[in-house]
Amino acid sequence: MSATGSASATGSASANGGSRLPDVDTLSLQDMTVHATAYDAQVQGALKSIELSRQAARQAQDVVRLTCLNDKFIQVKAEANVFDLQREQFGVALDNSDDIAIVRASYVKLRASGEHAEELNSDAQSCLGVVDLSAGASTQMNHDEFPDDPTVGDPFPPEIEPPAYASPFR
Repeated sequence: MSATGSASATGSASANGGSRLPDVDTLSLQDMTVHATAYDAQVQGALKSIELSRQAARQAQDVVRLTCLNDKFIQVKAEANVFDLQREQFGVALDNSDDIAIVRASYVKLRASGEHAEELNSDAQSCLGVVDLSAGASTQMNHDEFPDDPTVGDPFPPEIEPPAYASPFR
């Protein structure tokens, strides 16, 4: 039961871009299997999330957002197909191979495919206007000082010349 708990914690940490992923050389076969299941859930979640966003954009008739989401959906769908192939090869390597190096090599390909699908999902979220602030991007803008900024100090000289009065004798 603890392996499942650690897998869900690791899966959520990698989904959120949190902690660094464990080294492949330190993972046991059971850990690799649990992580592969977590990656499978991430890929399926990415597909479902983008599909729901596409439906919402279609309902709102937002053509620009829908075009962006369609592009990302096609990329994630292709990556999901690659992931399914990698998952199948990983299962075959687990069943047929006594050499752990072959299983680890298959797991590395599986993990790379799962991580790429998650990156594409975060790109799809940017189509929605959702900014990923966990990436460490700065939200501050730097600009030059405005010479005539009315919010800084008094823009008028201290003494204003009195107005000239109109005279009928000019």
